[in-house]
Amino acid sequence: MQKAGFSEVRQYIRLNQLPLENLATRDGALAQVRHGLTLGYGSATGLTSIVVAHKSGTAAALTADSQIAESLLELSVIHDRFIQNLR
Repeated sequence: MQKAGFSEVRQYIRLNQLPLENLATRDGALAQVRHGLTLGYGSATGLTSIVVAHKSGTAAALTADSQIAESLLELSVIHDRFIQNLR
């Protein structure tokens, strides 16, 4: 969108995309954290979010958005390894 001339792009997460887990159990709580990380990564990459573009303001660097997405993916991978080590 920024390459098409939109100077500001906002993303919003739809929380109804987040599955609910039983937080009273360790497995449920860890699964909920995993769902949150997955939703965060999907939103950072634009896969699971609502995007609103504006023509006013200055353009944000695309590399900053890419770094956020990569950081969330790395956090998700670390979480997966942590879960695997618990079992």
